[in-house]
Amino acid sequence: MKDQENRRISIITYCLFVSCLVLAGGFFEYVSCLMVTVLTGILGICWWRAGKISLPSIVSLIPIAVIPLGYLITCLWGIDRGMAVLGFFKFLPLLLFFLLLTLLGKQKEWLISMLPITGTLMTLFTFLMSLFPVFQEYVLVAGRLSGTFQYPNTYAVFLLVCLIIVSFRRDWKAIIYAGILLFGIYQSGSRTVYVITAGIGLALVLYHKDIRKYTIPCVVLLATGVGILVWRQLGIGANRLGTLSLSASTFLGRLLYFQDAVPMILKHPFGMGYYGYFFVQQEYQTGVYSVLSVHNECLQLMLDIGIIPAVVFFGYLVWSIIRKGQTGRNRFVLIAMLLHVMLDYDFQFLSMLWVLLLFLDTEQKKEYAIRRVGKSGLLIGSFCLIAGAVIFGFSCFCYNNGNYKRAFAWGHYHTMAEVYLMLESEDAEEGYQLADDIISRNTHVYQAYAVLARQQLSQGNVEEFIRLEERALTLAPYENQEYQNYVDALNACCERYVESGNIESAGICLKRMEGVETRLQVLSERTSSLGWKIKDVPEVELPTEYMEMIETWKDVLDE
Repeated sequence: MKDQENRRISIITYCLFVSCLVLAGGFFEYVSCLMVTVLTGILGICWWRAGKISLPSIVSLIPIAVIPLGYLITCLWGIDRGMAVLGFFKFLPLLLFFLLLTLLGKQKEWLISMLPITGTLMTLFTFLMSLFPVFQEYVLVAGRLSGTFQYPNTYAVFLLVCLIIVSFRRDWKAIIYAGILLFGIYQSGSRTVYVITAGIGLALVLYHKDIRKYTIPCVVLLATGVGILVWRQLGIGANRLGTLSLSASTFLGRLLYFQDAVPMILKHPFGMGYYGYFFVQQEYQTGVYSVLSVHNECLQLMLDIGIIPAVVFFGYLVWSIIRKGQTGRNRFVLIAMLLHVMLDYDFQFLSMLWVLLLFLDTEQKKEYAIRRVGKSGLLIGSFCLIAGAVIFGFSCFCYNNGNYKRAFAWGHYHTMAEVYLMLESEDAEEGYQLADDIISRNTHVYQAYAVLARQQLSQGNVEEFIRLEERALTLAPYENQEYQNYVDALNACCERYVESGNIESAGICLKRMEGVETRLQVLSERTSSLGWKIKDVPEVELPTEYMEMIETWKDVLDE
């Protein structure tokens, strides 16, 4: 009877996993909130019916639980406390799914066995969809196949995991799956995954003694096929293969992100909360970019929740690879995933976190009886989690669909939605109020200071305008347009002061204009060598007409 119940739960779990895959791999926060609601309900029902709670061993539970709890604790000191709470709901399904796996026992292997056919069907369906223009925006990114992830690199890693699984099978279906999965990896155009696949493939050949005799003909056949594809330039994969280079802009960009992240981590060793990195990055960056993730999940965890939780979690992953008794299949999967997350953000996709958990230890567990007080606590806790997930989930759903007003209305926490409301507001007074509200929660949003600066200028308070505008420039030093807006406003102030005979105040405005030149010079010196090598080259000079404007004012005021 217990086996039948576990079978039903495993089928429900697989359906949830497929739902995550279909919904952009579970990247968006509202998907995580939806999964919190469902998983909380499933766990609550299972524990209530059994009269006991099943928990993994402490060694396994702590490294997983530290992630959502870390996001919750950083709400106390995060850059944006409202968005920090969202991080808790974003990653809470990681813990809930881990707890669910402890109930499944051997059914976990069935879930693993379903991954290759899932990856195969995803590849077939999305490739067929890519042939029709009406569907291409859903399955292609810059001409690269992305499956249902809407991100080719993570899609490619998922297929690589599936490929490793089928390499441990010995049946004709495995050969078909492997061929389709390799085709999907090729179509993804993920150069990093190309390299990892080649390395893992070679290691698998050495690991499997029974297939070594087929190594040479397979390698020759594969190399010939790749050579023909590159020569004929067939598809995005061939084009991407031809651009494999350590000097590629995307690779150098990642190195730039890593380089700039280190000072942030050292200044905020206990983390900045969810979205903290996004709000603060411009103050530390030494090149032009704007990214939500640093493209390295270990660094990302350090930035979000601190050094200690990141070391605990990734230390556990390394231990899971090298621990005695670990299977070869699980080792290869964990190594492949760990290698790739050092150069990308796979763990921002809920489905990839779930894949990771399938290959971690959930066999050792302890059971605790639920007494009457425990049942009351279980009900209250489940209700609070579900209520919070509904509020945050609906807010995020509205945000992702461009309904920023409703997104912010649900809880008044979503700073990103409020920023869009402020920038799109046609009512100046409303925009000023929104800017004030943003700064009351988050002092790192340069647009809010720029809006308030315009308010002060419209009221004739030039001194306060200068203070706010320079704060905005400090927060966003690479926003060249903001420098131009600042100089335009100072130029208008100079004209008014000269007309009224206030030469002293006009001189102050001129000094601020000259200060802009100094700021840009310092910015040029601050920009790292990597910052000059990536695609988006910094603009560290004012346009010629602005330089001439400043020189003209120098001549006028000198007279």
